[in-house]
Amino acid sequence: MILTTADDIPGKRRVKTLGLVKGNTIRATHLGHDIMASLRNLVGGEVTDYTKVMAE
Repeated sequence: MILTTADDIPGKRRVKTLGLVKGNTIRATHLGHDIMASLRNLVGGEVTDYTKVMAE
């Protein structure tokens, strides 16, 4: 399976288009918050500081 963001790959044919994929990233909010978020991420669960930034 080849995944690409290009419309065409030379020498290949498109068999099936699965649809649009969308993603978001947050680079940094605050050093202290990022350290705590990393620790929370280790044990799992929602990182509320990042959720708030994504909602803005």
